[in-house]
Amino acid sequence: MRGGLCYSEAMNRRKKFLSIEEQVSLIQRRGLILPSEKSAENFLERQNYYRFSGYMRYFQENLAGDEARFFPGTQWDEIVNIYRLDIELRSLLSAGSKKQSLLPGRPLRSAKVKSILLMRSIFSPLLTGAHQVRPCRPHTI
Repeated sequence: MRGGLCYSEAMNRRKKFLSIEEQVSLIQRRGLILPSEKSAENFLERQNYYRFSGYMRYFQENLAGDEARFFPGTQWDEIVNIYRLDIELRSLLSAGSKKQSLLPGRPLRSAKVKSILLMRSIFSPLLTGAHQVRPCRPHTI
């Protein structure tokens, strides 16, 4: 495979287990600005680091490297707020889809499409200008 690892090579690159304190230290070394180490530790004790790291990727450069640094000035709370917003939106969409599926004669697909279009119209203005989420760079496995 050009420019990256093949699947079997990628699977053999196991990452070392990190304690919560080591996870916080790692993201600090990579340049993420934390409100406090304790608040980050408390958050990571309740959340899954692997799942949360997917949200951090949008704020990092050189994702293919071992030390994917955060863009200068990136703050912990920015990422946590997006993470929480995503959880809330998923919950609302799921609840709406369940209610819609219980109504007779109403196709579920149209309810999902309408919900997605509504969310897009509400949140797309927030993703323009200074509030635009930085695009992640594609990486190969």
